[in-house]
Amino acid sequence: AYKAVMGEIVQGRYSVRRDTKSPRFEDYAKVYLEYSKANKRSYETDITMFKALCAFFKGYKLSKITPFLIEKYRIERGKKVTRMSKKPIAKATINREMAVLKAMFNMAIRDGEADTNPVKEVKFFKEDNKKERILTSEEIQRLLAECNDHLKPIVVLALNTGMRLREILYLKWSDIDYNRNIIIVTQTKSNKNRSIPMNGLVIKTIRNIKKDFEYLFCDTKTGEPFDSIKTSFGKALKRAGLIDVRFHDLRHTAATMMVMGGGDLVTVKEILGHSSIEMTMRYAHPTTEGKMNAVNALERQMADLDKHNIGSLAELTSVPNAATNSTEKV
Repeated sequence: AYKAVMGEIVQGRYSVRRDTKSPRFEDYAKVYLEYSKANKRSYETDITMFKALCAFFKGYKLSKITPFLIEKYRIERGKKVTRMSKKPIAKATINREMAVLKAMFNMAIRDGEADTNPVKEVKFFKEDNKKERILTSEEIQRLLAECNDHLKPIVVLALNTGMRLREILYLKWSDIDYNRNIIIVTQTKSNKNRSIPMNGLVIKTIRNIKKDFEYLFCDTKTGEPFDSIKTSFGKALKRAGLIDVRFHDLRHTAATMMVMGGGDLVTVKEILGHSSIEMTMRYAHPTTEGKMNAVNALERQMADLDKHNIGSLAELTSVPNAATNSTEKV
């Protein structure tokens, strides 16, 4: 042990603070959440993640949290099930928790409260990349029919604008421009405002919302925007008989429908607020109906060529009948 400590001193990695001044996890977690509140749009998500992290690491000094301990957290967390679905905690969720833990340790190193980041030594779960769910027209009708009064306009906006849930929940009346028929989205993932045109259905839906508070969708007791619609959305899906549908799939559906309706990828990219066209291409999924529309469009164009005397397509594409005399010209 003495040689090990001497080795750390030689390498400049030894610190007496490691055992004497290192803060406890729950105390420094409060410091990080204050930073998150002031600088990150994911503050509410960070709060949820730290509830799980504090349940395990509470009482530990940062200097005592080792890669072995984090590995133990990762494994034990993966054995737990969610309260609602009774399914194991998703690997992606655990990875996000470890990511915020890693960010907290980076901040602790910056502040002189930690020497190393133990999360860097732990492998994250390999995530199962779930295929995006695109709702059909019939499924959309079923979902809307089962939405309650406060949920339905939120779903309508998601399907007609491609906005993220947070962007919708934090909409203010000052963000609605009826003169130009646009929504000015301020709570964006990139922290850059963007404008989305409102179609007739969106305008009608918004006009039917009571203008009693600063936010369109809020708790009528506090005037604050809803933190979540998970319960009401889950119940609506259940009543509609829809499975494996997330709210974010409404954004995928909107993007796909825009492309199928003739919208070019550059325009759809701007509406969705993506930084690259490659990101938009991931959302614009080809469907059987879309493919059929594409080939039908080719057929219509070919018919137009035929009208302009560029040879009879019927004659050019005809196949000889087996019973036809072999000497007859085709």
